[in-house]
Amino acid sequence: MSSISTIPNLGPASEAAYQRAGFRSAEDIRAVGADTAYARLLAAGERPHFIGYYVLVMGLQGRPWNDCQGAEKAALRARFDAIVIPDMGAERMIAGHPAGTMPPGYVGGLGTEGVDMLRQFVAAGGTLVALDSSSELAVNMLNAPVKDLTRGLPPNEFFCPGSVIRLELDPDPLTYGVP
Repeated sequence: MSSISTIPNLGPASEAAYQRAGFRSAEDIRAVGADTAYARLLAAGERPHFIGYYVLVMGLQGRPWNDCQGAEKAALRARFDAIVIPDMGAERMIAGHPAGTMPPGYVGGLGTEGVDMLRQFVAAGGTLVALDSSSELAVNMLNAPVKDLTRGLPPNEFFCPGSVIRLELDPDPLTYGVP
């Protein structure tokens, strides 16, 4: 078995991180591929970083890390990037905090331009994770392929805070380890 650092671009620090994620050899990583290996690295507590991801992809191809450029790099970034929207209603997200209620850097919201940018991100295949009430924005303004079956129901007919009723996940590094 070869040490993890025999994969081009991976040094001692990367080897230690992948070992904490349960990998013992370069062959272990090659057997699962870059996406699964990186997802396991994240699941083990490493912070996500795009360079760390494409360094692994290039290394498993036997290529230097700086060989990743142009359209290839853009395609890898599209697989890596995700936007997580915190729990906030759509109106508040769009308008933001009014001027004078917070320091200047924290006032304002997405505005229609920001909503359009999110819509383009999703349409281009970007991953959007909407938490709790922020899902209102995804459903009603981003044309996400989902439907709010509870819209208009009063709390006495449907009240189920924090529960996932039914969820099907596609295999993705973002969902690694989710049952």
